Amino acid sequence: MPSCPQCGYEMQPFETECPKCARAGVRGAGATKQPATPSQPAPTEAPPSELSPPVGEEPPTKGALIAAGALAGAIYGAVVLVAFVLVDRFIFGGSETRGMGLIPAVGIAAVLGAVFGAVVGIPTTLARSAGAGIAMGAIVWGVLKGLGMSFAGFSGGFAVMGLVVGAIYGALIGWAVATSVMKSVKWDELRQ
Repeated sequence: MPSCPQCGYEMQPFETECPKCARAGVRGAGATKQPATPSQPAPTEAPPSELSPPVGEEPPTKGALIAAGALAGAIYGAVVLVAFVLVDRFIFGGSETRGMGLIPAVGIAAVLGAVFGAVVGIPTTLARSAGAGIAMGAIVWGVLKGLGMSFAGFSGGFAVMGLVVGAIYGALIGWAVATSVMKSVKWDELRQ
């Protein structure tokens, strides 16, 4: 029976590559036939160039992971906030966006959503957890809402209520962004 020159796996009939080495990503781990008689020369191993991974196919670095998380988060954040503005405008009457017009409201929502999404996407990819993104969304949105209520002249209970409601909204929007970022990153191709 043929065996793999890398790991010694006993190959089945008609197998041309070792399934164990193929799963591990070793290239060139083909079958070598054991000599039928001692007079046949033993086959040589594959040259090292076939066993090494191809140049230019390196897994992404941590910096590339941060950039990918920020970009994916920015895209998803912009989409989510633009969707909120459109739902508010066309389903609920849009009292908040009616004064400035639809186009400026959508533009502002896209920019703010992109910034918020990038802030949520980075910890999501670094921690490899949607929970980190949800927590970041709740913290950022809650603090911004609480500060906004305080600066608008509301104090005490209204500012606390703004903080709590902002944290709830932030967690929901953070959930939408973080789960989308988690689905878009190819985790199996990352360097450990």
